[in-house]
Amino acid sequence: MLPLANRVHRGTDIRVVVKKGRRFNTMTSITYLLSDFEQENCQFGFICGKNVGGAVTRNLVVRRFRDCCGKYLKDDELRHLKVIFRIKPEAAQADFQRIEKDVGRAIRFAKTLQLSHRSGE
Repeated sequence: MLPLANRVHRGTDIRVVVKKGRRFNTMTSITYLLSDFEQENCQFGFICGKNVGGAVTRNLVVRRFRDCCGKYLKDDELRHLKVIFRIKPEAAQADFQRIEKDVGRAIRFAKTLQLSHRSGE
């Protein structure tokens, strides 16, 4: 479970990240990344539509994504970053290892963005 301080849960915040953020595509999700230097820690949010499956399936998939994201909470390179995962229907058929691999790829992409943004200042 992600702590409340590490969750993006307001619809307006999610829309801003999706509209203005950078996008990264994997097999199980589309990841949107946006730096927000007013916040002190990284935040994660999830969009899981009915096309993924029924309520039980959607909750299972979101729990898997949330568990994978929990590993990166203490990472200093991700501070000031909002990450939104738009979960694809393919995620319902994917196992935990596949989701973990895709989240890891998205986080590595986020780190390269953060490093390039810091060096550009």
